[in-house]
Amino acid sequence: MATLETFPNPKRDRDYTITHVNPEFTSVCPMTGLPDFGTITIEYIPDALCVELKSLKYYFLDFRNKGIFYEALTNAILDDMVDLLDPRYIKVTGDFSTRGGLHSMVEVEHYGRHGEITGARATATANPLADELEIRALEDIQEIAEIVGNVDDPAVIEGLIDRITNEPDAGKDEPAKDQGETDETNAND
Repeated sequence: MATLETFPNPKRDRDYTITHVNPEFTSVCPMTGLPDFGTITIEYIPDALCVELKSLKYYFLDFRNKGIFYEALTNAILDDMVDLLDPRYIKVTGDFSTRGGLHSMVEVEHYGRHGEITGARATATANPLADELEIRALEDIQEIAEIVGNVDDPAVIEGLIDRITNEPDAGKDEPAKDQGETDETNAND
């Protein structure tokens, strides 16, 4: 296998994205021995190192005669890049040519050493599934508040959000209502 080379990130204090696209990628189908064609895209936010392009080109060429499934191939490239670069974030996409009437795309991601992107881009490039789950939880909280009739009381909604998101210090400035006060308030409305 070709040796991948690196060079120091010239702007380590800044989060920025590097994208390398190989539209002429080839490997071999391990079942039929026929060539597979596709586009490999590597998109990453570097930390200390960047990959050197000539070595990346030769690395890709080593797959030309290798029998490997799309899923294994895409994951192998990601693993090699993570081992080499230890990036803040990296995504590898294998977009393979239509074959036998099927078009296949494989995407794999890695989120830094601690499972998350570090630096200024952390909020902009968060995990979309986690964001969707958080939005659903907040919508559920609002629905519950409406059902119990406390939608007009922001302190109650904030208290529910604090409990669900496990933020014990949040909402301490507001006095807690006991069940009797809540029922009495609702009875007077």
